[in-house]
Amino acid sequence: MTGDAPATTPNLPIIIVDGDATVDWAIGLPPGHFPQSEERLTVRSSMLWHWGGTILLTSLVKRACRIDEGKIADVRGLEPLRGCPAVSNRKVHHSFNLLDLFPRHPEDEDETEDARSKRRWRIRQFVGFHAQEKLDEFSSPNLSNDEVPRMVILNDPGLGFGEIGGNWPRVPGVQFGHDNQDAWEDPPWLLLNLRLRGEARREGQLWNAIYSQLTPSEGAISESITMADRLIVITTAQSLRDAGAEVSRGLSWERSAQDILNELERNERVHDLAKCRRLIVSLGPSGVLLVDRSATPPYTLYFDTDYTEGTWEREHSDGKMFGYSQTLTAAIARKLIEFRATPRGLAPTLAAERFHEVLSGGIELGLSAMHQVYNQGFKREGDNSSLIEFPVDCLNEICIPPRVGKSRIPEPSRDGSQKNVGWSILQESLGGEDLYATARTIALQGPQGPDVMANVPLGKFGELLIVDRREMEALRSIQSLLIDYLEHREKIKPRSIAVFGSPGDGKSFAVKQIMESLKATSREPLEFNMSQFQSVGDLVSALHRVRDRALEGDVPLVFWDEFDSPFQAQDLGWLRYFLAPMQDGKFQEGQIVHPVGRSIFVFAGGTSSRYDDFSRKASSVSYKNSKGIDFISRLQGYVDVVGPNAEEGVEMDPYLVLRRALLLHSFLRRAGIKHVDLNGRKQKDIDGGVVEAFLRVSKYRSGTRSMEAIVDTSSLHKGGRFGRSSLPPQTQLDLHVDAAEFLRIARGVSW
Repeated sequence: MTGDAPATTPNLPIIIVDGDATVDWAIGLPPGHFPQSEERLTVRSSMLWHWGGTILLTSLVKRACRIDEGKIADVRGLEPLRGCPAVSNRKVHHSFNLLDLFPRHPEDEDETEDARSKRRWRIRQFVGFHAQEKLDEFSSPNLSNDEVPRMVILNDPGLGFGEIGGNWPRVPGVQFGHDNQDAWEDPPWLLLNLRLRGEARREGQLWNAIYSQLTPSEGAISESITMADRLIVITTAQSLRDAGAEVSRGLSWERSAQDILNELERNERVHDLAKCRRLIVSLGPSGVLLVDRSATPPYTLYFDTDYTEGTWEREHSDGKMFGYSQTLTAAIARKLIEFRATPRGLAPTLAAERFHEVLSGGIELGLSAMHQVYNQGFKREGDNSSLIEFPVDCLNEICIPPRVGKSRIPEPSRDGSQKNVGWSILQESLGGEDLYATARTIALQGPQGPDVMANVPLGKFGELLIVDRREMEALRSIQSLLIDYLEHREKIKPRSIAVFGSPGDGKSFAVKQIMESLKATSREPLEFNMSQFQSVGDLVSALHRVRDRALEGDVPLVFWDEFDSPFQAQDLGWLRYFLAPMQDGKFQEGQIVHPVGRSIFVFAGGTSSRYDDFSRKASSVSYKNSKGIDFISRLQGYVDVVGPNAEEGVEMDPYLVLRRALLLHSFLRRAGIKHVDLNGRKQKDIDGGVVEAFLRVSKYRSGTRSMEAIVDTSSLHKGGRFGRSSLPPQTQLDLHVDAAEFLRIARGVSW
């Protein structure tokens, strides 16, 4: 290891930071537009840059370890070179980006002077990366012979530092490079920020050296401090995917966490990491999975309850940022230093739960800081400065933290079975709770009202709110299909999905709200009821309307309601006429073939309430001429919408009452029912018996539509109370529910 003698700070724990260094170059775009060719010499642009990689990580750790009372650690890492580096500098790797000014928050879109002053520099587009074949050695600080670091942080993004011939052997506290380290009685923590690049990770000698020293992670900490005791690996879900792990993206927090644990257990490409006693997997700024085999339970998920992986980034799409993984690493380092314990200090007499709390604190700080990274963006001192600064204050800024939930994750299946496949955080959180009491609070205060719901992920799709894992995953899979289609303009055939549910369950509403959440179009969808079509000419006319909208540059959302209705005395008779538009993106009128254009086809079932029912019917021999199998093969996805009635064929539907509560709260909000203050919490001013009747009535005759109709036809006034006398007359109520039952429940409750 080379470098000047360290400038010591007495009595402070020493942190060593090392790894690959980068310079991040960026072209600062001119405000408002890309210049035309005739403007190229008149529109001002700038070449900007900042230190990235391990130099950035060093800065983050230094800032994290400097709090109100001063420094809490002596941080020694890679220091910036003097002046602006040349693009040809071989001590660093180089990344290239386009930078632009964006609103600080999504709601700051207006063009007022105040809003413009709050704009932040963020990345509009990542352009590329140039990795040096071999870096020249970077100067870094030394340790004197009598110094022992408390922590060593290694940043190995797979760019050469940890490979054969890389610079990692110079680092004290790993395996090589310090004469006295074998004599250290209290070896340092080792934080490894690791990016996997593929199955051949073991070609990296740094990981080889660490992996060879890992002892089995089961059992108590041994008397001699081993690598397993010291090591904390930090990686990302995307890194696991890059290495070949099959980890779903953004369907639900439960699915993501269980996929990661199952892949660590069974996939040879990432199984090495399963030997780590402590592993932290980042799922971006909104979630982190902690594997701590010294704790009970060993698997804990920390998550932003309002988002899942990728959805936070989509909502905060005014530019992009990087450095999230370094920010999380710095947050964990700070909490470890504040904890003051060393690996040897974690003796059996010190409860493992206490150390688990330290890691939890670091993860929660990291999640909050990652949000701050985006909010603050890069800083630039004046128009003449080419140096931009990463928001290293993100770990010390006071900010409103995200709503972070925390849940244990069950043990992964080791035999490939479907054990725990239906497990959910909702089930975990409400296992011993009175569901009706929870539902009442949701109906009155909203989904974030009950304390017990603080740990429950909430699926938001426009005005549609979901808490059930199955529904959330089904709707997010459709959302992902639509995002993929909208982002790839080269896909010109219609995207075809099917949606099923009982009449009135809100099939069209669910898909419309998904589109609304994507802000894909401001125009109304096209809706056609196939049961009202009398001839193929009606369908051709409808497809012309779709084509006209596509020619205008829109991607229309097209509902084919009751697509499974009979035609010409044949059940499912319309299916054959959709095969060409779905497969080829074309339809025929006489001898002329027309392109349909980019569009989204939504086939809403009318005679089948579930996909399985439709599939069995369409695949049966008696419907062979309907081309049902060919139709199904052309669908890209489907969703079964669950309404406010119990699912057919399901013996117990424990979360039926929660679905009703969410719907009722939404309808009350739209009706403008006033709020009252109850013990410091705002809730809807509605009679308790009315709430109970909505939640407990046996059945809604037309599903969601009936619930909405009861609220809509009640005698309500904006800002008024919803009392029993507000309900519609019994004869009118009987159109939607068993009125006698509904009123009996409403009159029997006095809260």
